[in-house]
Amino acid sequence: MLGGLAQTVINVTDSAFLGRLSEEALGASAVAGLFYVTILMLGLGFAIGTQIIIARRDGEGNRAAIGTDFRHGMVFLFFLGILGFLFMQLAGPFIQSRLIQSKEVLKAANEFLIARSPGILFSFLLFGIRSLYIGLSETRLVVYTTILMAFSNVFLNWIFVFGHAGAPELGVAGSGLASTLSEFLALIFALFYVFFSKENRELQLFKKEKLKTEVIKTILKTAFPVMIQVFISVMSWYIFFMIVEKMGVRALAISNLVRASYMVLMVPLMAYGSATNTMVSNIFGQGKAHLTMTLCNRIFFQGASLSLVLVFIAGFFPEQFLGMFTNEKALIQETIPTLFLIFGSLMIYTYANTLMSAVSGSGRTDFTLLIEFLTITFYLFAAWFVAIKLRGSVIWVWSVEYVYFLFMILFSSVVLRRLLKKYRLS
Repeated sequence: MLGGLAQTVINVTDSAFLGRLSEEALGASAVAGLFYVTILMLGLGFAIGTQIIIARRDGEGNRAAIGTDFRHGMVFLFFLGILGFLFMQLAGPFIQSRLIQSKEVLKAANEFLIARSPGILFSFLLFGIRSLYIGLSETRLVVYTTILMAFSNVFLNWIFVFGHAGAPELGVAGSGLASTLSEFLALIFALFYVFFSKENRELQLFKKEKLKTEVIKTILKTAFPVMIQVFISVMSWYIFFMIVEKMGVRALAISNLVRASYMVLMVPLMAYGSATNTMVSNIFGQGKAHLTMTLCNRIFFQGASLSLVLVFIAGFFPEQFLGMFTNEKALIQETIPTLFLIFGSLMIYTYANTLMSAVSGSGRTDFTLLIEFLTITFYLFAAWFVAIKLRGSVIWVWSVEYVYFLFMILFSSVVLRRLLKKYRLS
């Protein structure tokens, strides 16, 4: 949960500070932030694939191979991070200029993206380190880096957005810079932690060795479908916000508040999804795949219970909850109906995410990619139809979340049943 909270805190902090500048700044952080996160998902997807493999090695008792997988994964993530940075610097402003209608939002979005883009390399390497520890079910490092990232990002936003402590007042660009620096600090801490850890002594994580293309290929076989899956998943949010942007700055600001709320409420669900990945992969490594549905039911019950607590808190105090992101009372009042709408979709997503993560944890990440593609196709078509063709309100556009999650449950259930049936027959 704390691993998921790290990126959530960064995005929510950005929204909270920029929501006090203007609606244009708030909308820009949503659009540019999603552009950044879309590229970020490629590194996260590769790290999830590495995590699944490390968990499988651990379940098999083949710990000697873990260090090799980790080293090769980190090298790949380094070069992927360099490519991601160059892409956002060179192509990002051009792409956004073709998609964003408002000139004020476009200017702020480009400022944010240019300042934010160096953080992609730091995040990718941090994902790689976390994949090792989550795969081994040793998550203390995740706690430490999250706390460091969260507090440093709040402090640096306060400095650079409004020009405190003698720093220049950078506004939107200052928020992007603050997030980049907080990721850098977390990475430096993580590298020192790993270097002096018992895992490094046992697994020789920094041992020099020749790169082996077959190791990269093995990781990519599992990781590549996850990379594409999470990429298109977040890209769908980016396209969704491009559709909303055509409805006006106000609609975009409301949607960014809903997105920020979603990200806070989804933290437990994403965490249980990651746990499902690791634990399903581990029991498959032990030859106990028949326990998959028992495990999924327990994970679902825990995730739903915790999510329900958060939903009740947000539901009883909606003005205070949304007040974390903006101080404009009229905007908060207009957002509350849509906030209540997503409470129901979150409960559905709890079950959908557990089933989807179980499929990927089994190693069949190609199926999760197919499921994601099919569900997103229905999702984006429904959003476009409601917003553009029917000219529906913001709340009606956000109602298509139910379409997305229900289709995810349908497809994941069918695939998981067939996988487990095949396992029993074998």
